[in-house]
Amino acid sequence: MDCPSVCAGASVLPYTWGPDGNLYLLLAQDANGKKWSDFGGGLLNRWEREEWCATRELKEESHGLIRVADVNTCPKVRFQFYDHKGRLRHYTTFLAQVSYDTSLVKAFHKERLKVRCTSLPPKITKARLEKIQINYLLPDIKGTLLRPFFKQRLTYLTPYLDQIRHAIQTAQKIPLRGLLQTVKLRGPP
Repeated sequence: MDCPSVCAGASVLPYTWGPDGNLYLLLAQDANGKKWSDFGGGLLNRWEREEWCATRELKEESHGLIRVADVNTCPKVRFQFYDHKGRLRHYTTFLAQVSYDTSLVKAFHKERLKVRCTSLPPKITKARLEKIQINYLLPDIKGTLLRPFFKQRLTYLTPYLDQIRHAIQTAQKIPLRGLLQTVKLRGPP
């Protein structure tokens, strides 16, 4: 019997179809290190649920510009690992379909500039300036600098994105809902 794991954090990986018919991921670039990833982070406290964490992180890191109606309706993949103290933890990624909107990239820059020019408490300002830009990127983003933990998770998420792409291309209903898979990772992320 598997031992239950404790949630360490969660993320939302927004995906969409561009005008060219290709599947795109909507990713954000970190302010420190300039690496790309989805929108996510750790729990605020042990009572925060994974779906609340994912929604909160998406709102914070996108300045509220990317909206997902309800992450509970999105397919998700759970990644289990042992942390540096030997505790079994998990991190959940929700796959959320969003609209393709190129004005979002410019709107993000505007919002980021507004936050930089506003006198907010340092903790809030730092959280709101965590990402320097967002953009639509193809899933096979070879050569793109990705955060290591996101890169590791993306290898497991890509087959589900391919299933979604195939379902759309063949006009089938997307059957993916709820927990798709629990992946056991080696070592802490």
